[in-house]
Amino acid sequence: MTKFSTLLFFLAAATTAFSSPVPDVSGGDMSLSVMPMDTAVVDEANLDDVDALDSDDFETADVDEEDYEDYEEDEDFDLEFEDAEDDVDLEFEDDEEVDEEASLTRREVCNVGQPNTKVVDKVYAVARKRKVNAKVMLATFETAAIESNFNNLNCGDQDSVGVFQQRPSQGWGTVKQLMNVAYATNKFLDRAIPNDRANRGYTPGQLAQSVQISEFPDRYDTRKAQAQKLIAQAKARYSKKSKGKGKPKKNSKPKKSSGKAPKNLASGSAKGCKKYHTVKKGDTCAPLAKAGGVSLSKFLSLNKGLNSKCTNLQLGKAYCLKK
Repeated sequence: MTKFSTLLFFLAAATTAFSSPVPDVSGGDMSLSVMPMDTAVVDEANLDDVDALDSDDFETADVDEEDYEDYEEDEDFDLEFEDAEDDVDLEFEDDEEVDEEASLTRREVCNVGQPNTKVVDKVYAVARKRKVNAKVMLATFETAAIESNFNNLNCGDQDSVGVFQQRPSQGWGTVKQLMNVAYATNKFLDRAIPNDRANRGYTPGQLAQSVQISEFPDRYDTRKAQAQKLIAQAKARYSKKSKGKGKPKKNSKPKKSSGKAPKNLASGSAKGCKKYHTVKKGDTCAPLAKAGGVSLSKFLSLNKGLNSKCTNLQLGKAYCLKK
């Protein structure tokens, strides 16, 4: 072989070697020198041109995203929990404010003026009718003075109403009942009277407190002077009314007649009299004659149906008093 031919042979062999495919490494050993070379090429590309990198090459991106989502969930939970706590606190604070305002409102809406004379007199009359002693009477008046200043209130603290500010929720009665002054007074006395018997050493104010169970136990005796004054005034009015009503007089003043005989004219009595009188229980002849301005004998002559002793007056029958 000539030198030229030998040169051509080696050139052909070299060409064949470089153009051959990469051998299959699945079944045998492969030199590790190939991998570092490939990796080096990739690293160089990454360093030289960042824009050439595919986002899929960053395997940690998915992991970081999941971690962030977990954090967001935890953060949401914490925020919701904190919000819930805030809501609870706010609601609690609102409730406290509402209660305080409502309490103030309940106390302020009652316009308590001067003692109502009708209420004072009714309380006194009920207590007088039950024949209470002086201490129970004073305790009753001290209580009404403190609780309402003798005003029949339709409002008060909590559900309290009436002159004694009694509470339906505590078994005193219905609102309608407690707004009845007589009923309210009797309910107070129902407890005050036996409490007085069981505790003779109580002051009127202590007796009042034993009934009312107030959060201010010492205040009732502070109205002692006012209560005594109101009792004296009520007593005077009560006595005056009692005298005015009183018992019916035995001999009532006869009514003037028109001169015509009444339908209930007694047998034997004269017709056409100026005055007639219908007999009532307790009437007797002498006072009737005096009321007619005539003597007893004249009265008997005008009413011939009567006996000489005038013991047969008939109830409901009319007799002539003056002709």
